[in-house]
Amino acid sequence: MITSGSDHAPEQGSQDMPSVNDPMKAPTSAPVRARGWLGSLGSAGLILLLISAVVLLLFWGSNILYPLDKTESLQLDIARTMHSEHSLAVPRVSGGPYFDKPPLPYWVAWPVFQFFPADPWLARLGAGVASTLGVVATVLLVHQQGRSEADPPRRSLLRALLAGLILACLPGYAAFAHVAVHDSYITTCITVAAVGLYALLFGRPLGAPGPRGLAVIVGVAMGVGFLAKGLLAWALPLAVVLGFAALTRQAAPLLRRWPQLLLSAALAVSVPLPWLLAAFHQAGPAFLAGFLGHSNLARVTSTVDSHAGPWFYYLPVVLLLSFPWGLVALPNRARWRQLLGQARQRDAGNRPVDLQLFALVWLVLTVLLLSVASTKLPHYILSCLPPLAILAAFNLVPEPCPAAARQDPFSRSPRFYAILGAGTAVVLAATGLVLAPLVAGLIKPDRVFPDYTAALVSHLEGWPFRTLLVLMALAVAGLLLWIPQRRAALVTAWTLVAVLSFSTVVPGLATVYRQHRQAAILDLADQVAGHTEAGVPIVILGKSYHSVALRSGHPILRLDGWPEVVALQRSSQGHAFEHGLVVFAPRHRMLSDAQIREAGLRMAALDERQNLLAVELRSAGPAGG
Repeated sequence: MITSGSDHAPEQGSQDMPSVNDPMKAPTSAPVRARGWLGSLGSAGLILLLISAVVLLLFWGSNILYPLDKTESLQLDIARTMHSEHSLAVPRVSGGPYFDKPPLPYWVAWPVFQFFPADPWLARLGAGVASTLGVVATVLLVHQQGRSEADPPRRSLLRALLAGLILACLPGYAAFAHVAVHDSYITTCITVAAVGLYALLFGRPLGAPGPRGLAVIVGVAMGVGFLAKGLLAWALPLAVVLGFAALTRQAAPLLRRWPQLLLSAALAVSVPLPWLLAAFHQAGPAFLAGFLGHSNLARVTSTVDSHAGPWFYYLPVVLLLSFPWGLVALPNRARWRQLLGQARQRDAGNRPVDLQLFALVWLVLTVLLLSVASTKLPHYILSCLPPLAILAAFNLVPEPCPAAARQDPFSRSPRFYAILGAGTAVVLAATGLVLAPLVAGLIKPDRVFPDYTAALVSHLEGWPFRTLLVLMALAVAGLLLWIPQRRAALVTAWTLVAVLSFSTVVPGLATVYRQHRQAAILDLADQVAGHTEAGVPIVILGKSYHSVALRSGHPILRLDGWPEVVALQRSSQGHAFEHGLVVFAPRHRMLSDAQIREAGLRMAALDERQNLLAVELRSAGPAGG
């Protein structure tokens, strides 16, 4: 997918030039059509190609899975509860306030529960749209601020579209675009704020939207980001800008643009201020302690919900979330020297290098700052993926090299790209032929959902799944042979693998999960909903199945084990058992009849799915006590 400045021939001096000295490069007589199929497309065609890929990668298959336990179903149950109780300001769940997250995703899901309450998966479209806006912001940044005077317009456009394509192809970015949680929203808001601040302070002057317009965009993005996930939407863009300014010793833009920065700050505060005041008015100091104290500050200073990790936690996480594109985002030795030189003595006219240095600061500071926090989860680091995509795009479509240079010093050798492409084909073929059944044999049986384990093993061992992987390997090998330009072949192959993975492989695995695991929980929730009076909680023993609350419309009460159930029966709240409480419990954790009687309860089995049981507990009365 990578072409040079010319539509029909590689750039003079490029390392992808055919050469008899490199057997991995195609001879000069190779068909031009093989490396120029994108060259025949106009700008509109390239943009349409990106749009098609984004739709497949960020939206396809969003309807397959019911909202996932525990986080996604919990967040959507909060949105459902807010809608049913008409509580716009204070998030609520299971009969009480929920201060852990701000309300933006709940507001996005509000129309879903207003018009399509039976299809909560539609709330995922909000995350997909937010992720798409992040792709657009990345494309605009590279196209408008990453082009030098010597850059042909078509080459600059191709690099910008490639940055957006890489971002959409990153497995972490695409996966969370399919999940209705806060992280896609905050990632897009941070991206838009960082893009706007760079253009405002350090970038090429723009006729539109102009400094005031950029300041408004930055302020609104940071304000909406605060409504998405709190203080991180303010802290991270500011840290990146200040870090870049300090590294390049640029205080003048900050002083020159202080009126615009003041406008951005005012908007960043004023956008979430009405919600903050309304929530404080309704909930009082408990809101500040829960939202600012627990949700924001406590996650930095202490481990919340046992989500701890070592200092290097995010290094392998970033590699996995960006694989395999992260392998081409690393600068080579010449690029490192160029970036260090730009840091020592900034050349404002060298816009491509300036933007790459900004992206590198953005990437490194995001990883460092989130590594300092005590609470760590993989999706916290999504905001480092846009700068990684920018760096990868510049490495694949570098800026024009100096006229005196005999070859492009910033590109990896064709052999490097050929090895990555061949490795991709080998891994896919090996997975289909050998690794898939080996992995299936290592899967431990699920004691609660044995049917799901059996179906998953059968799917991985089955020839349809394995044949699909082998066909993908053959397609990659065919592209490597058909397209002589190694970078073009690699990007085309990786894009094809990403699109096929999110349109065939992942939906296939998701269907198995929905039919053999989620269906058991949802069917059981449907069966027991009629046995529980409105407003009475369903007791969940052990794991939090928030999808039960979302499906049934009843609040849930999660207890760790039967001792907590017995303690509840003997407490002042034990009167709840007089009319019966429904309890979800795995079969292997179920008490015997004698233990139930000893606790002063009577048990009636309601229904079961696989090894997940729903029972009704009632007080045994004086005779049973």
